[in-house]
Amino acid sequence: MDWAILDGFEGETGTGANVGALLRSRLDQAGKQYAYLKLSEKVLTACRSCGACSYKSPGKCVVADDHHEVMRAAAASNVLVYLSPVRFGGYSSRLKIATEKFMNLGLPYYMVRRGQLLHRMRYGEKSLLTIGVTEMNLAGQEDAFRLLGRRNAKNLVCRQHRSLVLQPSDTWADAEAAIDGALKEALTW
Repeated sequence: MDWAILDGFEGETGTGANVGALLRSRLDQAGKQYAYLKLSEKVLTACRSCGACSYKSPGKCVVADDHHEVMRAAAASNVLVYLSPVRFGGYSSRLKIATEKFMNLGLPYYMVRRGQLLHRMRYGEKSLLTIGVTEMNLAGQEDAFRLLGRRNAKNLVCRQHRSLVLQPSDTWADAEAAIDGALKEALTW
């Protein structure tokens, strides 16, 4: 599988409701294989930070929920895509819960890269594309979302990363052009 799309939208209207469909359409046109996971339809529990995924059952959360499906798709992909409404500069609660357990993608041992302690990835390096849709223009919200994407990419030891933030003032044509531009870049990863 080439891509894993984690859709953190939960019943939004307008641009947010259509981003996932547009992305899937473009990947179909490009002949890419992908897993599309609508997180609002999954039973996901928050990480308890119990550490069992590192030592008791390496790489596997001991909580029985749908997160195993999310992990399988992420592990098998080369490119991860996070789709989310921008909530105070962060992801939606569903996407946040899904990404909290991504430590399972890494080994329990650390490496030093550019002065940072990071986990080596169990399933190879990934690339990360984060696409957020703001509902209102709050000061600093877009910068915070981009920073969160960069930090997630660093923690996942990603080869490439790109963040795209769509504004409420964007027309659908503007949003479509921005997504096409981000995808054009991501398809070369």
